[in-house]
This record gives sequence, C-alpha cells and structure tokens, in this order.
Amino acid sequence: MQEVTTILGQAIGKPHLKYVQFPYEEAEKAMVGEGMSPDAARLLVEMNRSFNDGFIQPTQPMTPNHVGTTRIEEFAETFAAAFRAGPGNRERIDRFTRLPGELQRPPNRIAPVPSKRGRRLSAIR
Repeated sequence: MQEVTTILGQAIGKPHLKYVQFPYEEAEKAMVGEGMSPDAARLLVEMNRSFNDGFIQPTQPMTPNHVGTTRIEEFAETFAAAFRAGPGNRERIDRFTRLPGELQRPPNRIAPVPSKRGRRLSAIR
C-alpha cells in the first residue's frame, strides 16, 4: 500500500505522503465521527478484519481478467485532477475521470426526491 500511496502522493504534489494503517477501533471511531452510523461502521470494520484475518477467502483464483487494464500511474493522473478540482466541482471532475477505452457511465445527477413528510430530499441518480 505504501507504493500506491507514494504514486498518488507524487501525483497530487505530496511526494512524502505516507500510508497509515489505523487500529480497527480507531477506524471505527473515525467513521462514526464522520457521520456513519455506529452499526455500519462496526460491520465494515468486522468485514475488513475478517478479510485481513483470513476468515473470508476468494472462491476463485485471480486471473488477468480480474485485474483490469488501468495502471496505477494512469489512475494517479485521474485522481490528481479530481483532487485539484476540489469538493463541489463535479463537472470538472467528471471531465477528467474518463479514461480512454473504458466503459462510460452517465454522470451522477442529483434529483429531488419527495420524502414521506413532504420535504424534498436530494438523491444521486
């Protein structure tokens, strides 16, 4: 993971960026602190712990078909463009996140969705 972090850090102008692995309890606390429900955070930590401890295993061997064709260096360019665009600049990010030859997804659209109480909520479609 440090190799990937270094490549992404260089792309965003932070060549000394370090990969930090948090203890499970701290990761759960941080997720809840950022607004995730305590149950969702607990379950996500439980799932990751199960992967790391070998309780969840792949059912098929990894093949070249599973890997994809985008190298981390290519993704780093895309990531850096999105990082520089900053929050709230979705249009600019969408323009830079399309890689040649990959399947295109329609951009996310935020649409009002009526709630049961009559107030309008936003939903990403």
